[in-house]
Amino acid sequence: MKKIILLLLIFLTTLVFAQTSEQPSGREYRRSSVHNANLVRTVFGNWGVIGQPSSGGPRGSWIYDTNGYIGDVSPMIGAEVEYYDKNSDSTKAFHSVVICPVSRPSTGKEESNTGKKWCFEPVAGYFNENNEKVAMSTDPTSWPPYWPDKLDESDPGWSGEWNGLFGKGVFNADQESYYVMNDNNDEEFNYSSNNDFGVSFKPDSTDISRNGLGLEVKVRGLQWQQFLASDVIFWLYEVTNTSTTDYSKVVFGMLCGTYVGVTGTDDSPGEYDDDYSFFDVETDITYTGDYGNDCSRNPKWQGDVGMVGYAFLESPGNPYDGIDNDGDNNIESQPPNSTLTFSAPVFTESDFDTVTYDLGDTLVTINDKYERTLVTIDQDTQTVSTRGLTVTIIAGETKLIEGNTINDEYDVNPNVYDGIDNDLDGLIDENYVLHYHQIRKDQTGKILIDILNPVAYKDYINQIGLDDPLIDESIFDGIDNDNDWNPIYDDVGADGKAGTGDPGEGDGVPTLGEPNFDKTDVDESDQIGLTSFNYFTPAGDY
Repeated sequence: MKKIILLLLIFLTTLVFAQTSEQPSGREYRRSSVHNANLVRTVFGNWGVIGQPSSGGPRGSWIYDTNGYIGDVSPMIGAEVEYYDKNSDSTKAFHSVVICPVSRPSTGKEESNTGKKWCFEPVAGYFNENNEKVAMSTDPTSWPPYWPDKLDESDPGWSGEWNGLFGKGVFNADQESYYVMNDNNDEEFNYSSNNDFGVSFKPDSTDISRNGLGLEVKVRGLQWQQFLASDVIFWLYEVTNTSTTDYSKVVFGMLCGTYVGVTGTDDSPGEYDDDYSFFDVETDITYTGDYGNDCSRNPKWQGDVGMVGYAFLESPGNPYDGIDNDGDNNIESQPPNSTLTFSAPVFTESDFDTVTYDLGDTLVTINDKYERTLVTIDQDTQTVSTRGLTVTIIAGETKLIEGNTINDEYDVNPNVYDGIDNDLDGLIDENYVLHYHQIRKDQTGKILIDILNPVAYKDYINQIGLDDPLIDESIFDGIDNDNDWNPIYDDVGADGKAGTGDPGEGDGVPTLGEPNFDKTDVDESDQIGLTSFNYFTPAGDY
């Protein structure tokens, strides 16, 4: 029987100002372990790489340690950074992409002339430095004496307790791993001698010794033995911008190396050369398999050959654009007995047309805090400024567009990706093909999905739907957006554990850290979903 292994990757991303970590980071803090709590087993390292740490071990194996399916899986994060170019006396931008120190062919320079890797490296203090293991819930000897990110709790450091996703000493998963890494070692753009731009960018104005972009990533792996999850490993990445620089354009992605037929540190030469991959547009899962389902060139392979799947269960959210990106603003997507009510309109095709403002018309401006203000056109020629844009409007003549259809191929105006409200309606980057008419094609151009699926939005001009709970919801707004926090079961306090008498326990209102509220409730994020997929072979050709 053919089986499918799913490495389900859960992404929870925030880029907000946070306290600077005082913990050092570097390759000297690298540790590795093996997740093996269900049918999926894999080695992983606290520098962000799954399947390839040098210590060896099962590489995304299923049932048998010798039946490996992956070469490497690791996150990468990119940001656009603006800087002042004194030569041209103007503001320019460079793009920095931070990767993990994975061993694979590369066409880009990812290390200094001295060999120092420009990449994520593990942060000290989140493992027992007397052994070589990543902190695992099932192995108390791998835990640190205290947890650096819990020093501000009522029980500072949670000494002797597991730092669980669901709370202090809470073992919800059958096996959970936890580590922290940062990009302080990625010095490519921090010193002018390291890049072609001559840029010496420092992310933190309060500490010029800091490098990279100032990103910190908390990583958890979770496994359950329960039947429906026994073929699955979940990975959760929480990304925080701890610098003083605001990045308005950021991308999060995963680099997945296919290697069906690999065995531990034995690369089984040649076995990976007949892999294939495809993205299933109906299920949003990327699969990798082996042509002929034959791994006989691996003498240690046992039984049939399956496929490995990669899926995004939770993506970063957008709580600023005024659009219901994840389409949950309707009663049909709510649990039974939900008391939520919705009043926001949904997009129509005309919402993506060119707009002309005349005398007496109302438009919307947005400030740097994403606050909206209504403005009336009361002059024949009027200059209006919104976040990222200043435009002079000639009443009845100036045409503004955003997200409109250009031709029969359903291309859209490029300004739907610039983070600016170009048509001054209070909505940022409304996109015809994402928010109204979804079309997905295969590599031959054949249309696989063609549906009208309009989502809801806030009508700022007519002041309709501004208080709808599931538009621009956020896991950091202090609101139980989906109204599923239950005082009978969830009022356990900030540490997520009942009976400890910590702040928030038994007070009758949701507290950060309690179940089904903000960070512990994935439904409280207006997720933007997977936005691109790229397949390249061989590995060094990208």
